[in-house]
Amino acid sequence: MDADPPFVKEIHARAARGDAACQSASRCLQATRSVICSSKCAPTAAAYFAAVVSALQQLAHKGALENQEESFSSLLLILRRALPQLPSNLVAGRLNDIVTALTPLFRTGSTSSETSTRLALQCLSCCAEAAYSVDA
Repeated sequence: MDADPPFVKEIHARAARGDAACQSASRCLQATRSVICSSKCAPTAAAYFAAVVSALQQLAHKGALENQEESFSSLLLILRRALPQLPSNLVAGRLNDIVTALTPLFRTGSTSSETSTRLALQCLSCCAEAAYSVDA
């Protein structure tokens, strides 16, 4: 855990202080770290980013948002914290994947929570900033 990026440490610290959203995100981070390490990758911000985007895509593809709201929201929180710590070209390069994963939140009839919607919009804002800075 010492090699984890700062945003991971911050989420774990907030979870230890009792923040419910961070406690849920911390559980997702532990599972994500396990996958990263089993793939023999270093637990970098880019590795967490790739794993979280992949997990979001899988949830969106399965149409499981309503059944997995807590997991989806936790993954969004992790993504939101990771984005500012990543190179802009990495974020811009995965923009389509991110937008595709988040699209189900904005469909008519979605029962997503206000928290998930707010986090998704914040993620999209970070992505737009990254894409703009790459093109600048």
